[in-house]
Order: sequence, then C-alpha cells, then structure tokens
Amino acid sequence: MLAVTHLPQAVFEAKCAFGPGQQEEVRTRLETPKDREVLFPCVLAEGKVHCFQNLRAKDNAFAKVIDARTVEAKRREKCGKTTMMLAYTFDC
Repeated sequence: MLAVTHLPQAVFEAKCAFGPGQQEEVRTRLETPKDREVLFPCVLAEGKVHCFQNLRAKDNAFAKVIDARTVEAKRREKCGKTTMMLAYTFDC
C-alpha cells in the first residue's frame, strides 16, 4: 500500500479496447522508462482507461492502448465514482 500525499487536479480518460480483468494486457503495452521504475496508476472501466497521466501528450505511456482522438481531461472535482476509485486504488 502506498500513501496518498496529494491528488492531481485532473483525471484523463480515453476510449480503450481493454476492460476490467485485462490489466496485464494493458501493463505489457505501456511505454515505460527503461532507466527507472515508474507507477502508472489507472482504472479500466466504462470502456475507457482513467488515469492521472496526460493522455494528450504524444509520448504518454498509454499511447498504444487508447484511442487518442477520444482523450478528455476532467477536473477532479467534476469526476464521478471512477475517479474516486482511481484516487484510492488502481488496476494497472
């Protein structure tokens, strides 16, 4: 378990071909740094990936698993249940 010290101001979401129970498939496709270990918390729900990483960035870790044309950024306080799940747990 990791302590939560603060939450980002936005949650990004985009359509994704993977859903609940397919976290390993997503993990194996993430573009992660080779020189250090980095966590990429996400929730797979509602046909989308929900995460804190900026999915609009061309070099984002989730580029191979999302439909970049569907990226949306939502202010944390305007997000619903999925965001709260992301704040406390993560699938990926």
